[in-house]
Amino acid sequence: MEEIRDLRVQKTYDALITAFCDLMNEKSFEEITVKKLCAHAKTKTATFYSHFSDKYDFFAFMAKELRSSFIADIESDPGRNAATYYTSLVSKGMDYLEQNKKLAISVKGSGILSGILQFMPDEIMVRVSKVILKLHFSKGYISKLVTFSVKPQILLE
Repeated sequence: MEEIRDLRVQKTYDALITAFCDLMNEKSFEEITVKKLCAHAKTKTATFYSHFSDKYDFFAFMAKELRSSFIADIESDPGRNAATYYTSLVSKGMDYLEQNKKLAISVKGSGILSGILQFMPDEIMVRVSKVILKLHFSKGYISKLVTFSVKPQILLE
């Protein structure tokens, strides 16, 4: 079940994400401070720290939010299958990078890229596994044995 956020919290997140993307078009990740980010977003630093421990935590949150919005767009297509699902997901990601070239270059040139790459493969594998399992169960293929390199308890989350 999807969590519904308070509108004020969502507006704060949206302002911070927009401000971060604007700043990343001008500066490197290392040059952006929480104080600069909050000033650009017109948000108090105390508010920022009540939601995030630091700018790295915020960046991880932002990446997950973007991924979630891509996934929500793709999952709204009733005619999707596993192949079109992942093709669409990659396509949306590439479109985002194309539209935000400066941001992508700034991320590539900073130390945060390795952090993103550390959690993305596991996230992708879990997502692929869940979609494949859902397709197998929804199509009546319960009797087929499906083997994944993901811990079973992760799939139950």
